[in-house]
Amino acid sequence: MAHFAKLNDSNVVISCEVVADADTQDESGNESEAVGISFLTEVHGYTNWKKFSRNTLGGKYYNVDSEGNWTSEGDQSKAFRKNPDSTGYTYDSAPPPPPPPPAPPPLSMSQLGRGIVP
Repeated sequence: MAHFAKLNDSNVVISCEVVADADTQDESGNESEAVGISFLTEVHGYTNWKKFSRNTLGGKYYNVDSEGNWTSEGDQSKAFRKNPDSTGYTYDSAPPPPPPPPAPPPLSMSQLGRGIVP
């Protein structure tokens, strides 16, 4: 199942719709946001839709078991957009900022050289 958010002119989510996978697949059988939007436009007569993932949170993809427990998925290629949408949320089309660079490793005493120790 694919999930789509219906957005108003200010990109605020009006509602969310679930669409069968078959209604989001292109002629090659690949899932396509554009095909899903075309399907929803035909059904509802409304054009401002964005696909989202119920399983992506904070830009990370999770599996959810039958008891509602979330576990991080090893294959992060499944992550789609940063967070799931919900009525009243605002869709931000700007890409998220890049992550900060990693901190340099701490220096060892041998790398610090001789110094005055109080």
